[in-house]
Amino acid sequence: MTRARLKAALLLVAVLLVGAVGGGAVATTVAARRVTALFEGPPKDTMARLYGFVLHRRLHLSAQQQRDVEAVVREDHAELAKLMQTIEPRLAELRHRRHARIRALLTPEQQRGFDALAARFEARHREELDVE
Repeated sequence: MTRARLKAALLLVAVLLVGAVGGGAVATTVAARRVTALFEGPPKDTMARLYGFVLHRRLHLSAQQQRDVEAVVREDHAELAKLMQTIEPRLAELRHRRHARIRALLTPEQQRGFDALAARFEARHREELDVE
């Protein structure tokens, strides 16, 4: 192989690698934004968006079907929240025990961060279930 051909081959490989890395970075960024969007906003809407998203991906729903699925899940939210409130005290006890066991595994600095995350989770959970 001549020196010119070797340079051309190396240049082609370099261009392909740069393209692959750039494409991967863009795809990762787009995917992260889509997933983040699913969890943003009121917790009551999160479950509806997740149902719609998963069914859309697996069953290839039309946009209208996805909106309709999300509406069904939103309509059932009040009934589900009321049912969950009946078992919420037992679930809360289990979560608190689990959090305590996890917290015991962490350093003091990690515990502070974990405590903040757990508090945000609990607040979001109460809001989702319409629990004061």
